[in-house]
Amino acid sequence: GTIEAHEVTGGVPNLIISIPDMKEYSFGYLCYFFFIATAMTCYMIDINPFNQPGVEIYKKNMFRLLGKPTK
Repeated sequence: GTIEAHEVTGGVPNLIISIPDMKEYSFGYLCYFFFIATAMTCYMIDINPFNQPGVEIYKKNMFRLLGKPTK
């Protein structure tokens, strides 16, 4: 199946996540897991996951186009 195609044949690491139920707590915990995993992955490849230079540039350009003062 999928795991064999990716991990065994393709050499791609896999992660299987099982949650005990479909309740809010479990979903929140799963989201938290992915938030932390994303941040840690970014730090491992030397990227700041909380820096948003593109957003700031967009906001400055929009304020300029709309004639609003920038901070």
